[in-house]
Amino acid sequence: MAHEIDAMVHHAWLVLPLTVWIPEEYAQTLFVLAHIPLFLIMMFMLPTYFLSKIEKVQTAIATFIVIHGILHSAFMTHEHYEFDSFLSNLWIFGGTICSAAFLIFQTGQKQGTVVQK
Repeated sequence: MAHEIDAMVHHAWLVLPLTVWIPEEYAQTLFVLAHIPLFLIMMFMLPTYFLSKIEKVQTAIATFIVIHGILHSAFMTHEHYEFDSFLSNLWIFGGTICSAAFLIFQTGQKQGTVVQK
Protein backbone atom coordinates (compact mmCIF):
# COMPACT_ATOMS: atom_id res chain seq x y z
CA MET A 1 0.00 0.00 0.00
CA ALA A 2 2.90 2.35 0.70
CA HIS A 3 4.02 2.00 -2.91
CA GLU A 4 0.56 3.01 -4.15
CA ILE A 5 0.71 6.19 -2.07
CA ASP A 6 4.17 6.78 -3.53
CA ALA A 7 2.71 6.18 -7.01
CA MET A 8 0.27 9.06 -6.48
CA VAL A 9 3.08 11.41 -5.53
CA HIS A 10 5.07 10.38 -8.61
CA HIS A 11 2.19 10.62 -11.13
CA ALA A 12 2.34 6.95 -12.20
CA TRP A 13 -0.61 7.41 -14.59
CA LEU A 14 1.63 9.53 -16.85
CA VAL A 15 3.78 6.47 -17.58
CA LEU A 16 1.31 3.60 -17.89
CA PRO A 17 0.38 2.70 -21.48
CA LEU A 18 -3.24 2.17 -20.40
CA THR A 19 -3.63 5.73 -19.10
CA VAL A 20 -1.01 7.81 -20.93
CA TRP A 21 -3.39 8.68 -23.79
CA ILE A 22 -6.17 9.90 -21.43
CA PRO A 23 -6.24 13.54 -20.23
CA GLU A 24 -4.25 13.76 -17.00
CA GLU A 25 -7.14 14.53 -14.62
CA TYR A 26 -9.14 11.54 -15.91
CA ALA A 27 -6.09 9.27 -15.96
CA GLN A 28 -5.39 10.09 -12.32
CA THR A 29 -8.99 9.28 -11.35
CA LEU A 30 -8.90 6.03 -13.32
CA PHE A 31 -5.58 5.08 -11.71
CA VAL A 32 -7.01 5.59 -8.21
CA LEU A 33 -10.31 3.84 -8.97
CA ALA A 34 -8.54 0.83 -10.50
CA HIS A 35 -6.77 0.21 -7.19
CA ILE A 36 -9.95 0.05 -5.11
CA PRO A 37 -10.85 -3.52 -6.18
CA LEU A 38 -7.27 -4.64 -5.51
CA PHE A 39 -7.37 -3.32 -1.95
CA LEU A 40 -10.84 -4.75 -1.33
CA ILE A 41 -9.69 -8.19 -2.44
CA MET A 42 -6.61 -8.04 -0.24
CA MET A 43 -8.45 -6.71 2.81
CA PHE A 44 -11.62 -8.78 2.78
CA MET A 45 -11.34 -11.85 0.59
CA LEU A 46 -7.86 -13.14 1.34
CA PRO A 47 -8.31 -13.81 5.07
CA THR A 48 -11.66 -15.58 4.65
CA TYR A 49 -12.69 -17.00 1.28
CA PHE A 50 -9.22 -17.84 0.03
CA LEU A 51 -7.86 -19.19 3.30
CA SER A 52 -8.01 -22.77 2.03
CA LYS A 53 -6.25 -21.71 -1.18
CA ILE A 54 -3.66 -19.48 0.45
CA GLU A 55 -0.68 -21.02 -1.37
CA LYS A 56 -2.22 -20.21 -4.75
CA VAL A 57 -3.05 -16.68 -3.59
CA GLN A 58 0.50 -16.17 -2.28
CA THR A 59 1.92 -17.40 -5.58
CA ALA A 60 -0.39 -15.11 -7.56
CA ILE A 61 0.49 -12.05 -5.47
CA ALA A 62 4.23 -12.80 -5.57
CA THR A 63 4.06 -13.29 -9.34
CA PHE A 64 2.20 -9.99 -9.72
CA ILE A 65 4.83 -8.18 -7.63
CA VAL A 66 7.68 -9.61 -9.71
CA ILE A 67 5.94 -8.56 -12.95
CA HIS A 68 5.27 -5.15 -11.39
CA GLY A 69 9.00 -4.73 -10.68
CA ILE A 70 9.89 -5.77 -14.22
CA LEU A 71 7.45 -3.18 -15.59
CA HIS A 72 9.00 -0.50 -13.39
CA SER A 73 12.41 -1.44 -14.79
CA ALA A 74 11.04 -1.14 -18.32
CA PHE A 75 9.49 2.29 -17.67
CA MET A 76 12.55 3.82 -15.95
CA THR A 77 13.62 5.58 -19.15
CA HIS A 78 10.17 7.12 -19.76
CA GLU A 79 10.29 10.92 -19.64
CA HIS A 80 7.53 11.08 -16.99
CA TYR A 81 8.89 8.31 -14.74
CA GLU A 82 9.41 9.86 -11.30
CA PHE A 83 10.15 6.89 -9.02
CA ASP A 84 13.77 7.82 -8.46
CA SER A 85 14.04 8.17 -4.69
CA PHE A 86 15.60 5.56 -2.43
CA LEU A 87 12.27 4.95 -0.70
CA SER A 88 10.40 4.46 -3.99
CA ASN A 89 12.98 1.98 -5.19
CA LEU A 90 12.95 0.20 -1.83
CA TRP A 91 9.18 -0.34 -2.07
CA ILE A 92 9.31 -1.45 -5.70
CA PHE A 93 12.44 -3.55 -5.93
CA GLY A 94 12.55 -4.72 -2.33
CA GLY A 95 9.14 -6.29 -2.90
CA THR A 96 10.30 -7.68 -6.22
CA ILE A 97 13.37 -9.34 -4.69
CA CYS A 98 11.41 -10.77 -1.75
CA SER A 99 8.67 -12.07 -4.04
CA ALA A 100 11.18 -13.63 -6.43
CA ALA A 101 12.92 -15.32 -3.48
CA PHE A 102 9.56 -16.60 -2.25
CA LEU A 103 8.74 -18.05 -5.68
CA ILE A 104 12.16 -19.69 -5.98
CA PHE A 105 11.91 -21.17 -2.47
CA GLN A 106 8.36 -22.34 -3.11
CA THR A 107 9.39 -24.01 -6.38
CA GLY A 108 12.33 -25.68 -4.62
CA GLN A 109 10.04 -27.03 -1.90
CA LYS A 110 7.65 -28.52 -4.44
CA GLN A 111 10.52 -30.19 -6.27
CA GLY A 112 12.05 -31.47 -3.04
CA THR A 113 15.32 -29.60 -3.55
CA VAL A 114 15.07 -27.43 -0.45
CA VAL A 115 16.61 -29.02 2.64
CA GLN A 116 14.25 -28.96 5.60
CA LYS A 117 15.35 -29.28 9.23
